[in-house]
Amino acid sequence: MDAEVTYTWTDNNEIIMDYKCTTDKRTVVNITNHAYFNLHGPGNGNILDHILTLRASAFTPVDSVMIPTGEIRPVSGTPFDFTSLTPLGRE
Repeated sequence: MDAEVTYTWTDNNEIIMDYKCTTDKRTVVNITNHAYFNLHGPGNGNILDHILTLRASAFTPVDSVMIPTGEIRPVSGTPFDFTSLTPLGRE
């Protein structure tokens, strides 16, 4: 698999991360990001008023030791549903 991410900072103070993955075989991909940004700046409060959108309709659950189970579940109705503008502190 080849993976590429493009980070864009918009004039509306948004950080957009666009992921692109290509494979030569049918592949389940669960791309994530572990960089965290406080848009208020370091030491200036928390991120609970930040708003997030993720264009992801499904997620892969993990077992008791955080290993993906291979199951694919819809995000709809779960705390993982960020398919529309959602405050991070909602859940």
